[in-house]
Amino acid sequence: MGFRLVYIRDKEENRVASICGFRITHYLFTGKTLYIDDLCTLPFARGRGHGRALLNYTTQLAEIENCHAVSLDSGYTRNAAHRLYLNCGFDLASHHFMKKLS
Repeated sequence: MGFRLVYIRDKEENRVASICGFRITHYLFTGKTLYIDDLCTLPFARGRGHGRALLNYTTQLAEIENCHAVSLDSGYTRNAAHRLYLNCGFDLASHHFMKKLS
């Protein structure tokens, strides 16, 4: 099915408040995995539970799709996001390395 988006729209602001981009893929280490590429909430909507709701949605979808895991990467300075992920049952499983190319 490829890359998918799911979002929460704020009715008062009449715009998207939070969005999650994800895909179902296969890795040698984890097998069938729902990978969250992007999870973003605009500043005006933070603290309203949107991130948790999107994580719950993707986790439920992963279970329906018979995935073995849900995974994501997060910048190492994103402490509030890390608290959310840990509180939602995620574990710190690895370090992500990247080499930029010209």
